[in-house]
Amino acid sequence: MKPLNSLADPYPAPTNIPKWTLKDDSCVDESEPAIIVGKKCKDVSGAQGLGYVPGYTASNDMSGGEAQLTQCRWSYINGFDGACPIGPAFVIPDAAKLHMRVLKDGKVRQHSSIE
Repeated sequence: MKPLNSLADPYPAPTNIPKWTLKDDSCVDESEPAIIVGKKCKDVSGAQGLGYVPGYTASNDMSGGEAQLTQCRWSYINGFDGACPIGPAFVIPDAAKLHMRVLKDGKVRQHSSIE
């Protein structure tokens, strides 16, 4: 779960790293596709679901690393302020053709596709 306060601007905007993760350098991140839901929906069947999705963007799913192993407050661990930078691109492709790549200091840290 990512509460509204966790949404943040993408790079080059600064990323909020919580102080409680700095002592053990435990803030972890992972690239994830973000599905944009374009209109209100409830009790939508799987067959109707994509009719509510105008497109996709990239997100950086950040969490409090070590704290995940010692407590069960997932909304706190994954929902801190700025825990989910998203964007900047909005794409409308066939989701099965999406590929994501994460670079840090010029090195590939993650490369994946949706299949």
